[in-house]
Amino acid sequence: MLFIENENLKISFEKEGAHLSSIIDKSSNEELLYQPINGDWIFQDVVMFPLIGKGEYSYKNQNYSFPLRHGIIRNKNFDYKKPNNSSISFIYKSDNLDFEIFPFKFIFEITYSLFQNTLSVDVNIKSNNDIYFSYGSHTGVKTNNLASLYINSNFQYYPLDNNGLIDNSNEKSLNLNKIPLNCKFFEKFDTFVFKNIDGIIKVDNGLNHIYTYKFDAPLVAIWGSKIYNNFTCIEPWWGISNYIDESKDITNRLYINKVNGEKTFHYEITFNKK
Repeated sequence: MLFIENENLKISFEKEGAHLSSIIDKSSNEELLYQPINGDWIFQDVVMFPLIGKGEYSYKNQNYSFPLRHGIIRNKNFDYKKPNNSSISFIYKSDNLDFEIFPFKFIFEITYSLFQNTLSVDVNIKSNNDIYFSYGSHTGVKTNNLASLYINSNFQYYPLDNNGLIDNSNEKSLNLNKIPLNCKFFEKFDTFVFKNIDGIIKVDNGLNHIYTYKFDAPLVAIWGSKIYNNFTCIEPWWGISNYIDESKDITNRLYINKVNGEKTFHYEITFNKK
């Protein structure tokens, strides 16, 4: 079991996909990360790269398709280095099999670090040639039917059509600063996608904790259980999932990142007891 810890938190990981598997508040021994149950979401956390959602696209008139949603690294085994007890980095270098479905060479490195009661996540993507990609986090934190999300009022969101595609041409406004994170909300919205306003979002998990997210992603998605009221994913997106009239050509996608060299992404989650 790979883990990092300090006096406040112990966080465990899986080498496959470099994803979180446990977040323990050491003061109360409470688990803060969603733990899968039968009949519900079977994952806990997904590192989404190089596309969010369904991976079908073209590049230079060649068609490509990913076998899984949310990219090609979620089931890859990462190398890792752990310089100290409170930090760990996972590294994945693309290979020839990847090149058959994603024609760009890359190195993907994700570093998790603890500072007091804050988990800091830093992603570095390197390529010696042009690479087009999206990146996002898909971490399911533990919540219940009393959970709420707090955000600044007057924000814009994108509804989904009947096929689950984002209707980016139909931007809507909401004048709310509190959103209930329960089954009724997720039955109505499924995935709720909105424009990031000030980079700070707070979630009252309905139990004993407040989660505070800080990131500069252009979009944020909220997704959770329609049945059990037991988790919520707050997803910063440096990119966008599948949308109406989406270009087949990856170079023409909305919010797509183009890099020749390297690019970094950063976000933080702070865990406070109520």
